[in-house]
Amino acid sequence: MLFVCSFAACKKSEQPSEQGKQQQQQQNGEMRASEAAKKKKPKKGAGPAALQIYQEDKLVATIPADEYAGLTTTNVKVDGVEYKAILLTDLLKKYNVTGKTVTLKGPAKESSITWEQAAANPIYVYVFKNRLQIYNDSKALETVKLPTVLVRITAAEKPVAATPAPAKGTKKRST
Repeated sequence: MLFVCSFAACKKSEQPSEQGKQQQQQQNGEMRASEAAKKKKPKKGAGPAALQIYQEDKLVATIPADEYAGLTTTNVKVDGVEYKAILLTDLLKKYNVTGKTVTLKGPAKESSITWEQAAANPIYVYVFKNRLQIYNDSKALETVKLPTVLVRITAAEKPVAATPAPAKGTKKRST
């Protein structure tokens, strides 16, 4: 009789432990699933930026990355690879943006050119890895350091004044 009671007690204690194991396995599975979901989430700020086009201080258009391919009207060959592109002047005309100067801004670099420079020298904006990049092979724009990646275009009527460099050999005199 004692043997039967102890055997029944062992059976009862095994059932809760089996249920506990199953619950623990379910919890572990849920934790793995939540960890996998965290890994799949894109990092904050990691997506491609939308192109912003300004006329002076007024935002004219914001073009999201998924619409970049719809902008292109031609092809351009960059380092032996052909990409879909649009001329900078065509892009500005499409959004009725004009001015005496055009400022091209990238994530780390910004440069200004005149409207005449933009019209006389073919500057292409092309789609590369879900972002817009600038390409030109004009000798006239060699001195201008254009940004590689484009995030903002601003056209302005006022010419952008370059900050003058101090003349060599001039010193301030103290009085």
